[in-house]
Amino acid sequence: MAAVPTQAISMSCRQMLKAREIIVCVPDKRKARAVRQACESEIAPAVPASILRTHPAVTLYLDQESASELSTRPPLAQTAAVADLRP
Repeated sequence: MAAVPTQAISMSCRQMLKAREIIVCVPDKRKARAVRQACESEIAPAVPASILRTHPAVTLYLDQESASELSTRPPLAQTAAVADLRP
């Protein structure tokens, strides 16, 4: 429990989308399904991160593991940064 932060910032999707630029870092295999859903499913409330695809300036940083379930994988050299999520 000592490693758990005692404070955090919580924002609504509406508030996040007001940002000029959004940078998202998603490491780890356990996030692969969520990454796939956010990038490839319909934009819908059931997948809140999918709304990021409507923003004009989103940068998504993935490692090999978090990108592992994407149906279209960027080349190895580009896996660390997938810059355009818009449909």
